[in-house]
Amino acid sequence: MTGAGVLLAGVLPTSLHLELAAPLTFLLLLLPTLTHRASYGAAVTGGIVAVAASGLPLGLGLLVGAGAGIAVGTSLTGRHG
Repeated sequence: MTGAGVLLAGVLPTSLHLELAAPLTFLLLLLPTLTHRASYGAAVTGGIVAVAASGLPLGLGLLVGAGAGIAVGTSLTGRHG
């Protein structure tokens, strides 16, 4: 992981802010867990909703995105017994 960061550091444009580092780190940690359709749906929905709601006060966009991702992931998984 560190090696990839070293190699890609020169490729990233300088216009990217340091604030982007933490979400990208969490995204890279998330990728190996995406194994089913429900997990992909939850991740994509949560990310899109969190970005769309990023203007909400108190960082509530992240919470809204997480809730949306959980709801979609749960609905795609279905009910088991």
